[in-house]
Amino acid sequence: MSEEPIEKLEENRSIFEELKQIRLKKKIDLHTISEKSKISLKYLEAIESGNLADIPEVYDKLFFQTYLSYLKIRNSEHYLAEYRKLRKSETPELTTTIQKIKSIKTDGSKLAKIKQLYLIIPLIIVVLFIIILALNSEKVTGNKLVPVKEISIQEVIKELDPREPDRAKEVDREISDRPTVSVRLATLDLTWLRCVKDRRDTTEYLLKKGDEVSFQADSLLSFLVGNAGGVRFNVNGTDAGILGKAGEVITSLRINKTGIADLRLKTIQKKEQPNDSLRVD
Repeated sequence: MSEEPIEKLEENRSIFEELKQIRLKKKIDLHTISEKSKISLKYLEAIESGNLADIPEVYDKLFFQTYLSYLKIRNSEHYLAEYRKLRKSETPELTTTIQKIKSIKTDGSKLAKIKQLYLIIPLIIVVLFIIILALNSEKVTGNKLVPVKEISIQEVIKELDPREPDRAKEVDREISDRPTVSVRLATLDLTWLRCVKDRRDTTEYLLKKGDEVSFQADSLLSFLVGNAGGVRFNVNGTDAGILGKAGEVITSLRINKTGIADLRLKTIQKKEQPNDSLRVD
């Protein structure tokens, strides 16, 4: 070893020795610093001896700053700057992880090769899986989409029964000639209502003032209305007005394509409740 590195090492250690002398003059125990700062005693001893290699590189600056703070030195920034220069001049040792990786690379034994094989096989499987997915996606995107042709009911009839080509025209006539009934209601007062469409679909409503409801059927609409004076009817686009008075119930109202086919009203009379209380004169 040349003389120049030895002189530098002695110079480096003189800085830490100076800090140690300051601590001794102030009668500060190193164990006390360790207990209060929660820094291991061996790291504090390594700082004062100048053995920077014994201190973890990740925490070395933090440990040194904490050590200086307990010495309460005015020019602590000077020592911190010197410490950084010394730390940069040293070559860091290999960490435990790097040493393990290096040992695996240099180890030519069968066991090491088997370990490497176990690591490589899953990677190969993943790569193959990604390649297969990519190939399948190309096949799917490469296929041209065939537009779906819409078939009318007339064409369906022709395909099902080619011997009756005129059946499609009959269907057209049946669709165009089908009777339709439409009713629109405007509620003037609170009322209950029941509607039956084509003698099969039944719906009940509790309508409030200002509500509007529309109904449509193929041939017949039947209504039962709890308050005849609370509903205005529009039948097949024509205003039919209010069909009853307040206190009356529409027990039967049938409307077809021609208009109102049947209307029945009933007056509901309120029965007075008898007073069963005994009177004592």
